[in-house]
Amino acid sequence: MKRLGLILLAASITLSMPISGCTIQLGDDFLEIEIGNKDKTSIPQELVYNDALNEEGETQSTFPSEYPGFSDSRNPTLGIAFGSKYENQEFIDHVHELGISQTYINIWWDETEAVPGEYNYTLIDSFIAQLKTDTVAMLRITTRYNDWATSDDGKTIPTDLSIGSPYYNYVYNVVRRTNGKVIKFENNWEADFTKHWGGTAGQYAELSKTFYRAVKDADPEAVVVMGGAIGHLTSSHQEFWKTVFDCLANDAESKFFDVFDVHLYSNLYDIPERVNWFRETLDAYPEFNSIPIIVTEYGGPSPKEFEYVDKAAYADLINELRNDRCLIAGDLTSTPLHPEGYPDQLRMFAYGIEPGLEAKRDRIQGRQMVQRTILALSAGVDTLYWWNIKENSANTARCHFRHPVFGKMPLMEEQQDGTLIPGPTFYFFQIMADYLNYVEAVDKIDTTDPNIFLFEVTQDDGSKIFTIWEKRDQFDGENMPPTEFKFEIPWQNALVQELFSDLVILSSIDREVTLYLTDTPLFIEEAN
Repeated sequence: MKRLGLILLAASITLSMPISGCTIQLGDDFLEIEIGNKDKTSIPQELVYNDALNEEGETQSTFPSEYPGFSDSRNPTLGIAFGSKYENQEFIDHVHELGISQTYINIWWDETEAVPGEYNYTLIDSFIAQLKTDTVAMLRITTRYNDWATSDDGKTIPTDLSIGSPYYNYVYNVVRRTNGKVIKFENNWEADFTKHWGGTAGQYAELSKTFYRAVKDADPEAVVVMGGAIGHLTSSHQEFWKTVFDCLANDAESKFFDVFDVHLYSNLYDIPERVNWFRETLDAYPEFNSIPIIVTEYGGPSPKEFEYVDKAAYADLINELRNDRCLIAGDLTSTPLHPEGYPDQLRMFAYGIEPGLEAKRDRIQGRQMVQRTILALSAGVDTLYWWNIKENSANTARCHFRHPVFGKMPLMEEQQDGTLIPGPTFYFFQIMADYLNYVEAVDKIDTTDPNIFLFEVTQDDGSKIFTIWEKRDQFDGENMPPTEFKFEIPWQNALVQELFSDLVILSSIDREVTLYLTDTPLFIEEAN
C-alpha cells in the first residue's frame, strides 16, 4: 500500500402525516439557514441540444463516441459527491488523487430542459468528458425547479408520470445522452423531506416506477438507485418509506430499483441502528430482499452534534443566523444575543475563527471520516460517497459565507478562477481511502469495553487489517491521556498508521502488541 496520511443537520423535526394507503405526506419544520439556495444557483444555458431520431423514430444520442468508458473489474467502496451544484468544474483528477474512482453530479430538470423538448446537455457533456477509464460515474436526476411540467409550489411533482410523458422523456434523454459512460442513476433523493419532494409516498412510488422504466429503456444495463432517505428513524419517516415499499411491492411488474440509498449525517454512533432498520425493512419484502444499500451523502461534524454543550445557546444560534446570515462569516465571539460569545464547539462552524480552532474542527472531521465509514460498512453498506468536493457559497454586500452545516465538509476550496485546491481534510481522506477503498467485509470485535471500537477489515484480495479507536467526547476527547490497550495480532510485526502522524512499526511479544488509544482511529496491518 502507498502511504499518505461521511451530515445533514439533525435539527429537531416536527412532522405531521395523514396515513391512508399510499398517500403519506411529510410536513416539516427543518432548520435551513439559507445561503441563497443550498442546492443550486442559476447558470447560463450555453448550448441547447435535441436528440436526433433514428429510422425507427427513437431518440438517438448525439454524444461523442470517443468519450471513455468504465473498465475497472474491482468493486470500490468509497466515492465522493461533487456537491449540490456542478458548473463545469474540472474535478475528476482530484477524485482519483484521493485514491478513489466513484463520483457523481446532480442534474436539475429546469436547467436540462428549460423549454419543452429542448435539451441542454452542457453539464452532462462536461462531466463525462473528464471521466477516466476506471471512473465509476453516477447522475442524480431530480424533478426540482421545472416550472412547466410540475404541479406543486415546490416544483417537484410531475403533472404526468405516464410512459412518454415529459418526465419520462427527460429521464430517458438524460440517460441516453450518457451513452453508457454513466453506470448509476438516482431519482429524487430525500423524498422524505418536503424541500426535495412535495408529494405523498404513493406519488413518489409512482415517480420511481416511471424513472425505472425510463432508465432501463434508455440503458438496460444501468443501475437504478432509489431513496436518498435522510436517515432519521422517527415514526413518520419510517412510515413514509414503508408506504413507498408497500406501493412498489404491490406492483408485480418489476422491483423498480436496484439499489437503495440512505444518507448518514447526524450522530455517528447510531449509524448501525439506522442502516439496520432499512436493511430489515427491505428484507421483509421478497421483492427487495438483499437489495444493496449505499450512501450517497454522509459527513460531519455538524452543529447539532454539539447541542448538548448548551441547548439554549444552540437554539439562540439558529435564531440569530436566521435573522442575520452574515454572523456565520465572523467568529461568533460576540453577537446581539450572546455578547460573551458562543461556546467553541459551536463557534468552530463559523468562517472567521482563529487557526487553532479551525485545525481542531478539521481533526474532528478526519476522525469522523473513518469512524462513519467503518460503522456504516460494519452494518452492511456497500458503497459510501462523502459529501463533498465543493460546497456553494454566498456573497452579500456585507459578507461572504457558506452553509453553517455543510460549508466546511468539502475536501477542496474553489479559487476565484474556478480551480480547486485541496484542504487539510483532503489528505485525511487519502489515508482512509488507502485502507478502505476495496473492502469485502467489516466485522466488529468485542473488546469487553463499550468505549473501545475494534474492527477487522477484510479487503477484496482477502488480506486483513484492523482499525481501532476509543469513543470520547468529540471536542475535548483529544486532550485526554491515551488509554493502554493490549491487542493480539495475527502477525509477528505490525504497521500502525494514525490518521495525523507517521507510520510506526510495532514488534509483538508472542503476537501481542500494546497500543495507546485515543479517539483518533488507528489502522493496523502486517509489517512485511
